[in-house]
Amino acid sequence: MSFRIQRRMNLGSGLGLNLSKSGASPSIRTKFGSVGAKGFSLRTGIKGLYIRQSWGKGVDGAIIGILVTMLMIVMNIGISITFFMLKIALYVGWFLFAVAFNVVGWIVLTLYDIIYYLIFKRMNSDEIRGTHKSDSI
Repeated sequence: MSFRIQRRMNLGSGLGLNLSKSGASPSIRTKFGSVGAKGFSLRTGIKGLYIRQSWGKGVDGAIIGILVTMLMIVMNIGISITFFMLKIALYVGWFLFAVAFNVVGWIVLTLYDIIYYLIFKRMNSDEIRGTHKSDSI
């Protein structure tokens, strides 16, 4: 009977480092499966049933595994950066909308105050002189 040691250290965003008797290898997990330096596995949708394939024991298999893992990491970083930039764009857009809304509100209230002041001033000046439009007819 063989003895097996395996542990996965989660590095965030699906990235991980698999530790075992034979050494450490990087991997990335998605909802479709995982890809690592030693091979890949695909989820079938049935709990516990995976399709697994290794890259091979030779140098060629390791190189393919490392290249695929690096490609997956670069894609994951690219998607993360894209979502981060989208989030920033949404925050900036919301901020600009709030600023524009407040500026328009300030302009409307200022115009209201100016019109009210001009009408009130005209009414007071007419009362002081004792003339009204109704008296002039």
